[in-house]
Amino acid sequence: MTTKTRPGDLVKLRHLDAKMVGAVYDRYFPDIFIFVNSRLKDARVAEEITNEVFIRLLKMVNLGLTPRTRLKTWLLGAASHLIVTHLNNSKNNLSEP
Repeated sequence: MTTKTRPGDLVKLRHLDAKMVGAVYDRYFPDIFIFVNSRLKDARVAEEITNEVFIRLLKMVNLGLTPRTRLKTWLLGAASHLIVTHLNNSKNNLSEP
């Protein structure tokens, strides 16, 4: 299966086409999950963060915005930001008395 996003995919995603949303999730979830889990070494948290990546994508397309890069690149970038946020929040929680 190819992971290249076709132009029509983003149009369908923008209209929140249920089949396209499911296809995007199925196509990219494994790669995003592996990326997040390889950095956090916690499958539960990795799954939560990966799901949040897709929630953010849907919120963005619901506002009429689409990724300016390839979809997978955008998803990985969003995952990176969420990983940093998670690690910063974990660090702050450990330093509080």
